[in-house]
Amino acid sequence: MFAGCRAGHGFRAAESWRLMQKGVINLMGIGVSLLLIAGGAILTWAVESTVSGINIHTVGVILMVVGFAGLALSLMFWSTLGFGRSGRRTTVVDDGPSM
Repeated sequence: MFAGCRAGHGFRAAESWRLMQKGVINLMGIGVSLLLIAGGAILTWAVESTVSGINIHTVGVILMVVGFAGLALSLMFWSTLGFGRSGRRTTVVDDGPSM
């Protein structure tokens, strides 16, 4: 497909890096983490049914732990890329038309 890239892997890596720089992948990581936390909380505290062989409450706790770990990693990765930091700023003052 692309010269020098076996089965297009280089393109996927470049595309992933571009999306990561824009924050799209990072936001997806935060969104999935929040979804896991919410699903785990529902299984832990809201579901009253039982299933043989599986403790639903334990599955909920595991999902919440994985969600919190993913959220922490996403936020740490977010800070290493520099999102949310104030960078160099330029202030332009317009005194109006010069005569």
